[in-house]
Amino acid sequence: MAPTLFSHRFDRALRLAAVAHAGVDRKGTELPYIAHPVHVARLLERHGAAEDLILAGLLHDVIEDLAPGDAVARARFRSVFPELADAPEDHEAFAAMLELFIRDEFGAEVLRLVDAVTERKEAGGRPRPWLERKTEQLQHLRHAPSDVVLLKAADTLHNAASVLIDLRETGDQVFDRFSRSREDTLWWYESIAEIVADRLQEAGQPIVGELRAMVSRLVEAASSLKET
Repeated sequence: MAPTLFSHRFDRALRLAAVAHAGVDRKGTELPYIAHPVHVARLLERHGAAEDLILAGLLHDVIEDLAPGDAVARARFRSVFPELADAPEDHEAFAAMLELFIRDEFGAEVLRLVDAVTERKEAGGRPRPWLERKTEQLQHLRHAPSDVVLLKAADTLHNAASVLIDLRETGDQVFDRFSRSREDTLWWYESIAEIVADRLQEAGQPIVGELRAMVSRLVEAASSLKET
């Protein structure tokens, strides 16, 4: 398989992700958020994913993290990408135009993958309950194409690894950065690991074992801290 890193499409996707996440740090850290999609892309590359899937790894949070009230982010997109210079100010209309830009720039396949893992956090202009959103995601993942499951596995693997590192460095307070409890957070990771194993194990995907092991270490570390 030809290397994807340093291709023109990769560079363009990285630039788009960098604009989308500019000035944003990972929750509770000083690490720029862009590190996360880059790690997801690297994980997918290491597991032999095709270029479209790797690009989707870079772009998987671009639509989801575009906050309705973030006029600065919309202005940043317009200033960097001429194709978005005339994008409307309305959040939903802007997001729709951004999706079309991703399709035109990287292809319908990349947009399909990004859309498949994009969590819709609002409905009718109101925030959707956390459990409703997560349950919907899990249900979708159970029946999603295998490439979507692989993308979600890489996303979750890096997230779980990051939480584990921070848990060991800062202790139980790491869970304070999330909107839900320790138990809900661990349930979420365990549920994804279970579905990934069910969907990808027969295909012999090594990421199944990696994700299971990482989530197990995270649960074990969290339990040990709780007992002390």
